[in-house]
Amino acid sequence: MAVQQYSGDPSYGEMELQMLKYVSSQVARVIKRKNDEDELRKAKEKAEEMNRLKSNFLTNMSHELRTPLMGMLGFSELLSERLEGKRKK
Repeated sequence: MAVQQYSGDPSYGEMELQMLKYVSSQVARVIKRKNDEDELRKAKEKAEEMNRLKSNFLTNMSHELRTPLMGMLGFSELLSERLEGKRKK
């Protein structure tokens, strides 16, 4: 931001300096708010991605654990039935 005076005394008075300080502080607040919003948006996107990854991981782990366990349960039932059948004979 630049301030230029084309006529009269080139120095600025207290009122102009106060106005420039106020405007610059408001501009700084807007820039900070925009940066904070950008950081918050990026953090939200990262958290959402991490949540998707966690869900995918848990789904895959559930499937990878359940499949062999169901096979072991099936074999143990067959074995149990076979042992019971031999005991009855």
